[in-house]
Amino acid sequence: MLNQLKNNKRSFTLLELLVAITIISILATLLSPIASKVLTKAKVILCVSKLKNIAYASKMYYNDYNSLPSDQTGTLRAQLEPYIKNLDIFICPSAPKPYTGDIQPFYVERSDNTVSYAFSIGCPYHRMHGVSVILNHDGSVVLNRSAVVYQDVSSNIVNPGDQITGGTLYFVDGSTVKVKASARVKVIESFWRNDNSLYSIIRADAPVRIQGEVQVSVTPGSKFEVVTPAAIAGVEGTEFNVKVVEDALQYTTEVDVTSGIVTVRSRDKDSETTMLYPGQNKKVNKNK
Repeated sequence: MLNQLKNNKRSFTLLELLVAITIISILATLLSPIASKVLTKAKVILCVSKLKNIAYASKMYYNDYNSLPSDQTGTLRAQLEPYIKNLDIFICPSAPKPYTGDIQPFYVERSDNTVSYAFSIGCPYHRMHGVSVILNHDGSVVLNRSAVVYQDVSSNIVNPGDQITGGTLYFVDGSTVKVKASARVKVIESFWRNDNSLYSIIRADAPVRIQGEVQVSVTPGSKFEVVTPAAIAGVEGTEFNVKVVEDALQYTTEVDVTSGIVTVRSRDKDSETTMLYPGQNKKVNKNK
């Protein structure tokens, strides 16, 4: 009987193996996009959690120093390290490996009287999936649709953190930034708000003792901010020029308005706010 059972055992034929492999391949092809979407969503959720922890640490920093961490000296990671147990919260799960950077280039220091929905930090590592993960000034984290920025030609995509020293930046709403006279510009973020208006933030400075200038034209209805070492110029549909100078003792920013209204907020402890109208200008100094 035992020998008969042994003789009745049959191996898979080559055809059966090929059919099984084909079925497995088809299932893998069908399930792969689903698994990829689940993994992408999980990484976004983890990134949101990490930004909320950074916001909480920033509040503790503010309680100790009566100001938020600087976006000009040191790194955000170094400034918040005493308030955070696990420094991995500064590493986005979608960041390229190995990750050696810091979230500092995508952070804007705000004064305590800034509106709650103002941009604070934007994680740039989900843009390939069309998502911008944004930490607002009030500590809330929102998901917005990311927007493309390019330099001179549509094929030259500018990513957050890229330094631009010339040419013209084009935003999807039609807004433009002409980088002139030794200015150094970095795009911090550009994304669609929930009201379908575009919110873009750039950082502008210049080499020591050399004046840099950017000429900004903003499409009506869009929100745009130019962050300099001395001031933040914020607008919604206008044209204006920003000149930046740095010397051994201080930073200087001068804003000239061509059309529309520009809000200029100094970045010192007094955080003075000035409304500028066409033909007006404002010079802001900040000591180092």
